Amino acid sequence: DTETENRPGEITADVPSCPCFTMQDLDHAMNDITGDSGFTFHEESSCTGETVTGIHYSYLENGEYPVAMGYGVGESSCQEGDAIHPDISLTEETTCRVLIDTKCAENDIALNLDSYTPAFTCPCFDGDDLDGAFKNISKG
Repeated sequence: DTETENRPGEITADVPSCPCFTMQDLDHAMNDITGDSGFTFHEESSCTGETVTGIHYSYLENGEYPVAMGYGVGESSCQEGDAIHPDISLTEETTCRVLIDTKCAENDIALNLDSYTPAFTCPCFDGDDLDGAFKNISKG
């Protein structure tokens, strides 16, 4: 599965999707966690910057029973709530990891994280390379 990004003035490309969650799912999770809605953020297993990472939280059903919520990614697997999807492809795993890393970095202050450092780094290029490429494209 792939998703196509279509924004005016931008290059279109097929982006592999994560089989467990989307950026919208993570946005919803962050709203749950940072809102005053009774959700408990599990800092010890969230935004760790490790090989296995995620955004995990829970709430008490009927005030008694914890219900696991959140999203995660590990080696060849991803997680939605308490459901684990094994045997995902490397491109799917990478997409899941980038989504988690992006959302953790965006919310490091709201989650009281000390300057989040993602585990995933692209071996081919970095943000400075992309900035230069975009500047060159915009110049024509």
